Amino acid sequence: TTNACGAVVVGGDTTSNPNGLILDITVIGEVLPGGRYLLRRGASGGDVVAVTGFPGESAAGLDALQNRIDAPALRAAHLHPNARLAEGQWLAQHASVHAMIDCSDGLAQDVGHIATASALGVNIDSAKLPISAALREYAASQDCPPEDFLLGGGEDYELIVAIAPSDAEKICADFQSAFERPLTNIGTFSDAHRDIL
Repeated sequence: TTNACGAVVVGGDTTSNPNGLILDITVIGEVLPGGRYLLRRGASGGDVVAVTGFPGESAAGLDALQNRIDAPALRAAHLHPNARLAEGQWLAQHASVHAMIDCSDGLAQDVGHIATASALGVNIDSAKLPISAALREYAASQDCPPEDFLLGGGEDYELIVAIAPSDAEKICADFQSAFERPLTNIGTFSDAHRDIL
């Protein structure tokens, strides 16, 4: 909501079409004095790729909604995602965090956005992907791998970051302590082009 994000809705385009309502929204903001902001470019070869939380739950929630399947936690993840504002501000204050993007297009595509903007390759280790119990259970009930939701889904609004390898383990541990949610090392950026997975 706007209250939770400290935002004010001051306008926008609203229109309708035969398929429903369309909203067009532009968000404008500023960096707090003394603050630091991160772009999707800025990663370096050797940087760790890390992601907050458990991406894929929103995509599974949408699938449950479309197929009228009872999966309340996953449905809630899709219908009421939480913007990771405090988490993003915390990560941005660490000089060894070099780039960041939210996971709105799916993990594979958004990691690719950082790699492309930083002129790097990336290698994701599928064994390290953070899969929640709810997502694992739902995927099993649908007879599909949970990675399908995690890599190809979107609208999670978790954060994907590039972290200097020397500090990655400490930042991931400190993040877990600060927010009681994981920041998981899932791979590395490389100077040579490599396909995801």
